[in-house]
Amino acid sequence: MENENATSNHPVLTALNGKITELVNRIAELEKDIETRKEQSRQRAVEMVESEEKLQEVLVEGINDSEITYEFAESIAEIFGIELTEEIAVEFTFKVQASFTVPVIVTGKQIGRASCRERVCLYV
Repeated sequence: MENENATSNHPVLTALNGKITELVNRIAELEKDIETRKEQSRQRAVEMVESEEKLQEVLVEGINDSEITYEFAESIAEIFGIELTEEIAVEFTFKVQASFTVPVIVTGKQIGRASCRERVCLYV
C-alpha cells in the first residue's frame, strides 16, 4: 500500500492523470457539440423540406391562377429540384371480362352469384 501511494504522488503520474482528465472533459465537450450540431442539421433539413414544399405550393397556385406560366414555374422548380405536381382524387370503376377453365360441375351462373362468403375454386 505504501508503495502504491508513493507512486501515485509521483509528479509524472500526477501530470498524466491531469492530462487524462483534461482529455476526458474535452471528449465530453466535443460529443455534446456533435449532438448539438446534429440537431441543428436535422432542424435545417426539416426547414429546407418545408421551404421546398411551400415554394412548390406557390408555383402550382401561380400556374392554376394564371399568374405565371407553366414554363416559368418549371424553370424555377428545376433550379430547386422541385417537381410541379399536385394531388388529385380520381375514382375508377373496372369491368373485367375473363375466361376460365373450371370443372364441368361449376357453371358461369354459379360464379356470377358467388358472394364474398362463398368460395368458388377457379383453375387458371
